[in-house]
Amino acid sequence: MSDNGSDHEFQPRGFFETTPDLDGTRFGKHDLEGAREVYRDLFAKLEIESWPDNPIGPLRVWWTQEGTQTACYLIYIASIFHRLCRNVTSRSEPIFFEKSKRLFSELSDAVFAEQLAELEVAFILSRAMSPISFEPMVPVEKIGSADQPKSPDFGFRLPSGDIAIEVTVWHWQSLRDWDAAQEQISLRLRARLGRAGLARQVELGLPLKVGGADIEAIVNSDVVDTMRATDGTITITLSDGEATLRWAEFPVFSSFDEMTGSPQAAEGFGMGAVGSVEKPFGFSVRPQFSERAFDDAATSLRKALDRKRRQTVDGLPNIIVLGLGHHRLEWAWVLPMFAERIWPNAKYKWITALAAYTPERAWDQLNGTAMILFDWNPNSALPAPQPLRDAVDGRATFHLP
Repeated sequence: MSDNGSDHEFQPRGFFETTPDLDGTRFGKHDLEGAREVYRDLFAKLEIESWPDNPIGPLRVWWTQEGTQTACYLIYIASIFHRLCRNVTSRSEPIFFEKSKRLFSELSDAVFAEQLAELEVAFILSRAMSPISFEPMVPVEKIGSADQPKSPDFGFRLPSGDIAIEVTVWHWQSLRDWDAAQEQISLRLRARLGRAGLARQVELGLPLKVGGADIEAIVNSDVVDTMRATDGTITITLSDGEATLRWAEFPVFSSFDEMTGSPQAAEGFGMGAVGSVEKPFGFSVRPQFSERAFDDAATSLRKALDRKRRQTVDGLPNIIVLGLGHHRLEWAWVLPMFAERIWPNAKYKWITALAAYTPERAWDQLNGTAMILFDWNPNSALPAPQPLRDAVDGRATFHLP
């Protein structure tokens, strides 16, 4: 029941009604109003005018929350729709609108991220090349049909000819399994230390392959007994290597002033608590990967590329745009794998270039994070034409009729 006594359930205000503070961001009031107009036009075009009243899917959380970052995120997404609406070929308009509509449906977070990645990549590249042809190998009469043929996600036409673009996100399953294992270790170690009355801050170096017996080896009673010492480091032999466990006493201070500059905090791992904290516990973990782990990553990456082969086009330069599907993956680590393990392999000569894609994550900041870095395959069967190199390097733009 609402505060006024009615039986209507409380409905949070949506993006059309909020009043975010945009001072200090890259957006202003005109951007906010423009974004709202984009959404109204898009909802009408997609025939989902009622979506703002009963939002569903991952965008629901953003739409119904208030705050600067939330508003900036939705303004940024609107800018993607706005640009792409005006930079797609007439033939691919139905495909573009169908892709857009999916973002307002019930999707898992992972599927939503992949759908949005395709549109964001097109948005970024369209600054230098347009118009965009979505699913260019699909004949008009086959669009939306059950027997719609495979096609790259989108393409551009340059003076040198057509370019095919396929967007994917690499999910390294072994790393996801590793993440689940370290979460179990954190939960179980916290519980066992708490029962022993020990307040500890812990730093763990963990190999890639971690089974149930390995988890038990790290959190067993012998380890907990060893951690009765106020600080220390031990090495634990696991099935795929060694784990390094370092700990120190978790400091609790009476005030922030006491914590600031405290030698006890400096000697530890930068953790600490203020006030009355029952059974304090701090945990950080870092990958401690062997050469076998790098082999596993390369195998996973090759499989991801192999799955995209049937969506590419023989006779055209094929660009694989790759996003990283885990927060621990970094391009500084992944890009060398292409130079060392992918490009020398003749099996991948069908790839003209890798486009290393970093999505926008700083929507409320003046300088964004969205970036696409091209890594040209030196052994490609179809080397990148000069107009493409000029476009991605910022030396030329190609906006054809």
